[in-house]
Amino acid sequence: MTLRELRYLVALANRAHFGRAAYEPYEADLFGEPMLLLADGHCLRGQALAAGFGCTLLPALAARPPQGPEPSFVVRPLQSTGASRRIGLAWRRGYPKAKDLWLLGDVIRNNPPRGTRAIPAEAHALSDRRAV
Repeated sequence: MTLRELRYLVALANRAHFGRAAYEPYEADLFGEPMLLLADGHCLRGQALAAGFGCTLLPALAARPPQGPEPSFVVRPLQSTGASRRIGLAWRRGYPKAKDLWLLGDVIRNNPPRGTRAIPAEAHALSDRRAV
């Protein structure tokens, strides 16, 4: 089971065009924009964003819409084929519960989380049902 997880742009709502309601950012829109690419969970990322020092990218599973009547941040899906990562379910050959993991993978593939897309098993070399 492999998923493709999209990236989301996070920026201040009052920052140029990012705050427009129907705006969908593309990679080219980020040229010239200061980007904060700190490690996930780094305490300075949120503080630097709040102070207006730039924008950042988040994986879809970590991106949640801002709360409140007038949020200070916008969270928008980045329109790009390259702005994603692969997430897979893997286990060692001979694992006694491999069949259960295949079933779990099927459930996830058939019900992918928000911001992810299932990659068909034929599309990557890591799928080998004969190992079960």
